[in-house]
Amino acid sequence: MSDVSASDPPATDASLSAATDGVASGRFGVRDLLRFEKMLTPTLVRFVFYAGSILLLIVGIAMLYGGVTARFGGGLRVVSGLLTLTAGPLLLRIFCEQIIVLFGIYDCLGEIRDGGRREHR
Repeated sequence: MSDVSASDPPATDASLSAATDGVASGRFGVRDLLRFEKMLTPTLVRFVFYAGSILLLIVGIAMLYGGVTARFGGGLRVVSGLLTLTAGPLLLRIFCEQIIVLFGIYDCLGEIRDGGRREHR
């Protein structure tokens, strides 16, 4: 049995170009970036979150180490190191999620404007 039925229309140039377009395939294309069809910032926000979390972990561990190895008065450094390790990535995540939500709202408003013809990511 064949997967292609006789009632399927043949592929046209428009459908082939839509299939190779970055919007339809979910990838970034130069055309999409130049026309601002696809937003670049949500991808960058995810990168900033991962890089920021790694940086916060390194700083928190350094603060803990500095507090533990201090001769006098290292308790405040230990406490601030623990707060940096626990609350830092959490607060960074909340901030990044707020930015991504704003872009989600933008996508939904564009879909409403276009009458529901846009594709979700």
